[in-house]
Amino acid sequence: MTMTMPHIMYYAPNVTDGDIGGIPPLSPYPFVFEQGPFGYIIQRLGDSEATRIVASESVLLKDLCSYRSYLCLMTDDSRHPASEHSR
Repeated sequence: MTMTMPHIMYYAPNVTDGDIGGIPPLSPYPFVFEQGPFGYIIQRLGDSEATRIVASESVLLKDLCSYRSYLCLMTDDSRHPASEHSR
């Protein structure tokens, strides 16, 4: 499955979710990924920012989907790749 998750990453060596009140990826709150000396914090962007990024990068998304079908984004209402007409 391929999905979009526009985000900002901050280098955060040895920081834990407990240090920042992090909640893993399915929430809108920042969380620590790869905790340890090479860890970083991921801060998801809001829905309007994510929608704008996906729209502005639609040519890239189309090219990726054409290159390999497993890189196609899934539609919200199915488990099948979005077709050309649904993008």
